[in-house]
Amino acid sequence: MKKIFSLVLSFILLFIYMPTTQAATFGFGASPIFPENQIDGASYFDLQVKKDQQQTLYIIVENFDDQPKTLEITPTTAFTNTIGQIEYSLNDHKPTSGPNFKELVSGPQTVHLEAKEQKQVAFQLTIPEKGFSGSLLGGFQILDQNAPTNGGIQQELAYVIGVMLREDKALPAPQLTLENFTTAKEDVAAKLANTSGRLISHYQLTGELRSITGKEISLTDQTISVAPHDSFTLQLPTEKPPTSGLYTIKLTIKGEKAFSFDRWVFLHQQNNQLQIYELALWPFILALAFILGSLILFIWKKRKEKRYV
Repeated sequence: MKKIFSLVLSFILLFIYMPTTQAATFGFGASPIFPENQIDGASYFDLQVKKDQQQTLYIIVENFDDQPKTLEITPTTAFTNTIGQIEYSLNDHKPTSGPNFKELVSGPQTVHLEAKEQKQVAFQLTIPEKGFSGSLLGGFQILDQNAPTNGGIQQELAYVIGVMLREDKALPAPQLTLENFTTAKEDVAAKLANTSGRLISHYQLTGELRSITGKEISLTDQTISVAPHDSFTLQLPTEKPPTSGLYTIKLTIKGEKAFSFDRWVFLHQQNNQLQIYELALWPFILALAFILGSLILFIWKKRKEKRYV
């Protein structure tokens, strides 16, 4: 039997909710029904909640086609991918601290819609008794199970209605830390963590590799966003592949707040595979000082010996 592959096209609606007229292009539409605890100005679910609170969230789904349609609506937890973009696709990702959004919401629902039919779908939200710090980010992924097939590829059209939960309107200051440098595919990569409960959005990343001889290789500039309470590996493509050797990596990430990271690493290229080894700075400086000191002492002794010849 011929295999049918699924191509999922996700349209993330965290900041710009897709209007029903535009969603009609995909044969169905969905919109949130904002409750009283919705924070003004947001076009997605941005809810100020309380500890141990229970609440029902409502979504309107509508079939624009002349044929029946089946939609799968699944709560998802937001996470940061390797190119510094926030995803809401189905995943097993868990935040570094605090509760997981999809664990606070009732499970997935399958909704059958007749031609031109509209339905209201309810999800139960339960906030933990201990509450949480900062914000939680997730969404409802809405997938069309009756998507058309084109050349043996089933195009499952999906988009996400974003959800942000917070106990206080004021959120903590952004905080981004570097855990270590590593590799991802054929690129240098950084393992970063957003240790605050605040969404880091549209920060500018620049950086460079500088060899011990002074040669510079620029990192490709990027614009990144990071989900709250999230740890992820970010690829750092370079303008040209680095050769094996000793380098310092300098990384700057700027937005509402600026973060700078600077570490020594040893890069090793072999069979088109890049390996990276971090060097602790102070042991490296002490070792270099010892080598230079030994060299100076050796030269001084040689000169002293020549005086008595």
